[in-house]
Amino acid sequence: TGINNIMMDDIQEKLEKMKGKNTIYSKEIDHIQWIMIDIAKRIEKQKVAGDEKVINKIKAYIKENFDNPDLTLYNISEAINFPEKRIPNLFKDLIGMNISEYIEEVRMNHAKWKLTQTTDTIEDIAASSGYNSGHSFRRAFKRNTGLSPSEYRKTIKAI
Repeated sequence: TGINNIMMDDIQEKLEKMKGKNTIYSKEIDHIQWIMIDIAKRIEKQKVAGDEKVINKIKAYIKENFDNPDLTLYNISEAINFPEKRIPNLFKDLIGMNISEYIEEVRMNHAKWKLTQTTDTIEDIAASSGYNSGHSFRRAFKRNTGLSPSEYRKTIKAI
């Protein structure tokens, strides 16, 4: 978007200079300027639509694979056929959070549901939520909610 805006500003500036030098063609220059702005808007709209499609693919892949402890940016990139290096910035720009934060949020939502709706052990919930160990799950859960998984389960069931 920034590059498109810089290019459009540059083109508009050049057209304004042309218009100032040659008043015979000022209507034509105005028309060209309008066409250029319209083209830039259409390109930007297509870019945003394409970016949103990529984000939707990423989110769908994460939701289908959050239980995989080896879920990585590389796996996501390969699965959706999109450059690995572009995913973090695109995700942050459109979603407003890091992709790792999003993965953790999906995992935590699953874990919270399991904690309140099942009698599964913490270890089983950790595994089904994509964590390699109960310890790393407990640490992430406490960081996310302020409570241990056991405390969370007791608190929600008490409500």
